[in-house]
Amino acid sequence: LCLLAQCLTLVFVSALGFIWKDRTQSSLHFANLMADRSRQAAELEQERVDAWRRAFQGMLDGVFDASCICSSNGVVQTSTPHLDSLLLGRSAAVDGAALHL
Repeated sequence: LCLLAQCLTLVFVSALGFIWKDRTQSSLHFANLMADRSRQAAELEQERVDAWRRAFQGMLDGVFDASCICSSNGVVQTSTPHLDSLLLGRSAAVDGAALHL
């Protein structure tokens, strides 16, 4: 009788181990799936931002003769060729020069 109880306990503990392993694998699979979806959403959003930036830059290039886009601390991010020539032929965007207004 004692041997039967030990066997039943072993079977029960083994079953719990398999259930825990299965749930852990399922949780890991779900976490990986969610991470992939988040990464894809971030990549899609970056593509949208880049498209808007290109459209805005194209509009500025067509409307203004000399323009640039600066970061919040005044560092030139992009500039038109005419503005580059006004800045003594230096490419402000490449140099990352800060504008002091």
